[in-house]
This record gives sequence, structure tokens and C-alpha cells, in this order.
Amino acid sequence: MPEKYGYYAIVMTFVGAIFGAGFVSGQELLQFYASYGLYCAFGLILMVLLYILLSYMTMALSYDKKIKSYEEVIVGKNEKAKIICNVTINIILFFVVIIMFAGAGSLLNNFFGINKAIGSITLALLVMIICLSGANKIVDVFKFIVPTMVILTIVSSLLGIINGNELLTFSNIEGVKQPTPFWFTSTLLAVSYIFIVQISILSPIGRQAKDKKNILIGSILGSLAIGIVATLICFALLKNANVIVGVDMPMMIISNNVSSILGLIYLVVLAIGIFTSCLAMMFALINRFAQSKIATERNKKIGVIVVCLIALGLSLAGFSNLISIVYPIVGYIGFLANGGVIYQFIKNKAQKTT
Repeated sequence: MPEKYGYYAIVMTFVGAIFGAGFVSGQELLQFYASYGLYCAFGLILMVLLYILLSYMTMALSYDKKIKSYEEVIVGKNEKAKIICNVTINIILFFVVIIMFAGAGSLLNNFFGINKAIGSITLALLVMIICLSGANKIVDVFKFIVPTMVILTIVSSLLGIINGNELLTFSNIEGVKQPTPFWFTSTLLAVSYIFIVQISILSPIGRQAKDKKNILIGSILGSLAIGIVATLICFALLKNANVIVGVDMPMMIISNNVSSILGLIYLVVLAIGIFTSCLAMMFALINRFAQSKIATERNKKIGVIVVCLIALGLSLAGFSNLISIVYPIVGYIGFLANGGVIYQFIKNKAQKTT
């Protein structure tokens, strides 16, 4: 019988999947939140509220209807819409893998000066080996690793805030690419991007949750944890705005400026974040492929190798460039997906009351 997930497993999986290279590095938070100065505080509050709402709706809907395929959370039983949804989300998951590979390259380059291709190749090989081995304990990995990541990120951010010498203002950070001119629309895009990816992870978790009380508690605690860490990172970025413009891994630069030991610790945090996020996306892709008609064991292994090699090649476009291009596009697509979740949730509630 499948394991029933309580709120702790839900929180760890939710947080672990979001704590990827874009988030923990500070690059995603810099572009979508901190670049607007202190206005980012309003964006972060809105982010937490939307995270609670969307994560609960996704998992509760999956729990109520025992949905086996995450597309149904978005489009219901419409087969044509499910195909379109499946293809779209798989493409998005693939681009997240590309960004994680690029993040691994930037990580080693920023800290050790190693050629970016080396880090990307190393992560690609590691993910490829694990996926080919058939490991499927991603939730257990998250339960063990995520608390460590959260604690170390909080410590690094607090020290970065204390060490920073920039004044906190409502002015934009000059030289940072912004997805939209306004903090409000930027927040909506960022949340939309996150959740079109999260649907494929939260839906199976919701289906196997112990009950809806655990889903609600998990949604609230997970969203608050992300909100607290995101706030600390954003304030660390604002307090060190003079040294982070134009770098791929701003939080690692901030940590390294505090002390080389803290920089090394944050290197580990980033490496874990990149690895767990990339592995989660690859497992989501593999699980979708496993349900197809051509999913023999041999074809699955070939698929893993092909996906990793293509993603590796495309990752050479650069980490910050990929985030500034891919995330906003995915965010706009996510408006449709997240709107579908809200519609299906309301429709399910209406059916239960009639």
C-alpha cells in the first residue's frame, strides 16, 4: 500500500522542489522581487498568500478525486486538453532541467573559476546515473535534505543583511533585468511560473496525503517557510546591491564577502538546491514517459540519456539569461494552468454541495 503523506512530508517536498538554483542563488528573487526595492515586501506577502491558496487547491482536488494524472487537476477529463497540457508542462519541466544544469556551471565558475561546462556536465552525469539506477525515493531525500538547506540559507541571509552597507529604499536596483515594470505583475508571474511546475509534483503528493487537514497544514507551513527564507534573501540582496549586479549567483557572492567559510557553506547549499530541484524535474518527466505506450525499460533509459544530453547543450546559454527569458514566458503560460486549477477546485466544491 502506498505511503500516506503527513504535513511534514508535504512541507519538505513543497519547499524542496522550489528551493532550486534560481531561488537559493538569489537570481530569481533578485529579478522578480528585490529589484523593485522595498516594494518587494508587498510582493512577498502576496506570494505567500497565493502559494497557500494554489498548493491547497491542487492537493485537495487531487485528494478528493484521487486524480492519477496531474493534467486532470488543470483541465478535468477533456482528453484533447489533457494532451496539450501534458506536452506543455513536459516542455516546461525540460527547460527547468536546462536551467539547473546552467546553474551548476555558474556555481563552480563563480566560486572556483572553473569553466561553466564542467559544472553542467558533472550535474548532468550525476542526474543521469541516478535516474538510470531507478531510484524513486525523492520524497525521502527531501525530508532529509530540505531542513539543512533552510537553516543554512537563513543563517547566510542574516549574516549578509548584517554585513551589507546599502540603504534600504523603494528605488529599483539599477542594472537588474526586470520581467515587468511593476512589482505586482512581477509577483504574479513568479508565482505562476512556480506553480505550473509544482502541479506535477504536488498532485501525486495530494492524492496520497493522510487527509485534507494535513494538506492544509502542509500548504500553510510550506508557504510560510518559503516566504520567510525569500524575505531574508531579498533583504540580503538589497543590503548588498552594490556587489551583486551582473553576477549569476548573488547570494554566494554575498556569503563569500562575509567570510570564505560561509561562502563554502553556501556553495554546498546551492549544490544541494540545484541537485534536488533538477532531480525532481527529471523524475516528473520520467514518470510521465512511463505512462506512455512506448515506455519500455530500454526506451526509458534512452529517454533519460537523450533528455540530459540535449538539456546539457542548451544550458550553455547561461544561467541568468535563461532565467530572464524562460521564467516570464512560463509565467504567462502558468496563468492558464493555475486558472484551470482554481476552476476545477470550485467546480468540485459545487458538485460536492449539490
